[in-house]
Amino acid sequence: MSLRSSALVLAAALLTRAMPLAIGVLVATFFGPSDYADTVLMITAANLCGSLPMLAVTPLILRSPDDALATWLARRGVALGLPLILVAALLVSPVLNLVGNWVFLFCYSAAVFVFGVAQTLHNQRLDNLRALFHATAVTAAALFAAVATYLAGGAVGLVVNALAATMLAASLLSFALIRAGAKPQPRPHFASGALNALWSGLFSLLVIAGLFISASRARHAGDPDGYVAFSLGLQVFSIVVFIPGAMSGYFIPKLVRAGAETGARVGPAVRAYLLLAVPAFCAAVALSPLFFRYLEQPPQPRLIAIFALIQFAAVLAAVNAAYNQVLVASGRFATLAKLSAGWLLTLVGVLWLRGDQTIWIAAAIALAYAALVFASRHACRSAWPRRKELA
Repeated sequence: MSLRSSALVLAAALLTRAMPLAIGVLVATFFGPSDYADTVLMITAANLCGSLPMLAVTPLILRSPDDALATWLARRGVALGLPLILVAALLVSPVLNLVGNWVFLFCYSAAVFVFGVAQTLHNQRLDNLRALFHATAVTAAALFAAVATYLAGGAVGLVVNALAATMLAASLLSFALIRAGAKPQPRPHFASGALNALWSGLFSLLVIAGLFISASRARHAGDPDGYVAFSLGLQVFSIVVFIPGAMSGYFIPKLVRAGAETGARVGPAVRAYLLLAVPAFCAAVALSPLFFRYLEQPPQPRLIAIFALIQFAAVLAAVNAAYNQVLVASGRFATLAKLSAGWLLTLVGVLWLRGDQTIWIAAAIALAYAALVFASRHACRSAWPRRKELA
């Protein structure tokens, strides 16, 4: 991977994955820490609503051998995914009873979904510069709408709804422009790849469900300061984890084109992701007192410990993203779903033992990811028995 390609992919990934953090900063700045923490929970719920279609569609696009098939999968995926997201938003909204409503849940999760599909099409074509331009345009439009709504006197619910609706409109427009320039599309059988899509979607759904359960437990733990620290931890977690994960948009098409044996060399990918995750962990923990002061929270050791535990889980999750990359390249979607189910069961089991303290909830996430890393490594060894390449 050239230095220029690496920079373009990382820049586009940062813009794509930093939107939740940007929303959190806006709400914390305009409305305060209480609304901030609840907004983080609402973003997590929105991600839960859109996770199944997102991970059902994007890996199949990345593994498509040609542009025509990738575009057909994207069109079909968006057409089927948006109604599913609407139903999920209507079901989840009454459970939350937070700022915003089902409008935010639908618009934001649908926007992230369409945004992700459009980015994936650029990645499948190895068109890194256009991916960066697309991410910049959509992100800038959404943030401008949020700030303009606040300056016009909008409350927190109206501000986040305006941001989500603008992001959805911009993503749909961008996706339409990509489709307009596509090649004639094939008409594969409707069920082609459906089982892989289902397993892939479950992989994401189960992980985000675990994070949503954890955030909900933290909200009801009777520890307001701990809840803010936990929410901040999840915000930074998303950056540490999903930036390495987004690099799969570059690597998976390369692995598919080069042949599955290339994917066996997971060791270099793990080391590359560690080089991103470990410095991010150190920087996040070192800067955490400043983050707490910004959120009007005392930088107590207990709050920093909650934050640090979630960041340690992020390092483990970044390592696991490398193993996921290899499994996706080899088409082992059912294995990914089973690993995520094991992660969720481990998390819920630890929370059941002592899930009434915020710091223990954070520790449960780290323990569950530690178990997942070992299980994922074993799954990669099973996929490629040549152990020397996996060392």
